[in-house]
Amino acid sequence: VNPSADPKIRAALFDLDGTLVDTLGIGGLVHGYLYHYIVNDGLEEPTEEEMRPGKEFLNRTMGTLILKQIQMLLQMARDNGKSDEALRDHLIQILSRIEPLSQAERDLLERIPQIFSEPGLSLPDGLAQGYATMALLVQIHEAKRRNPQLFNGVRRTLERLKEFNIPVFLATGNMRLWAEFLV
Repeated sequence: VNPSADPKIRAALFDLDGTLVDTLGIGGLVHGYLYHYIVNDGLEEPTEEEMRPGKEFLNRTMGTLILKQIQMLLQMARDNGKSDEALRDHLIQILSRIEPLSQAERDLLERIPQIFSEPGLSLPDGLAQGYATMALLVQIHEAKRRNPQLFNGVRRTLERLKEFNIPVFLATGNMRLWAEFLV
C-alpha cells in the first residue's frame, strides 16, 4: 500500500469476514449447525456427516445475508411439516444446552426467549432473529476453538494505512458482537 502515490485516498473500507480474516471454515461449521438444528431437528452437536448438507447450503447461498439464509432454512423445515411453534420450542431447547463463555454470550442467551414476546414482532421474524443469535454464539465458540487468522499481507496493509493517517472502516453482514470479537 502506498497512499502517497494517490493523495486522494482519504479512507479505506474493508469487509471483515473472508477479506481480512479467514473465517470461511467457521461459516461452513455454523451453517452445518444451523441446518442440523433447523431442518433435521437435531439437538446434539452434529457429526461431520450431519453438517455436510449445511455446508453445501452455504456454498449455494454464499453472499446472502445470514438472516435471509436462516429464513430459507426455516422454510425448508416448514415444508417438512414443522410448525413455527415447534421451531420456537426446539430453539429454546437448543439454547438450554449452550454454555456461555462470557457475559456478552450470557446476555445474548437471555435475550433470545424475550424476542418472542416483543410487541409487533411476528413469530416467523422472531424465529429468524433467534436462530441468527444462536448462530452468532456458535460462531464465537468455533472461533475461540479455531482462532481465525488474518490473511497474508493484511497486517502490513493496515500498518501502512495507519502510517499515512488514513482511517480504516470495517463492514460486515454479521452481527456487531462478531465483528468486535474478531477485532
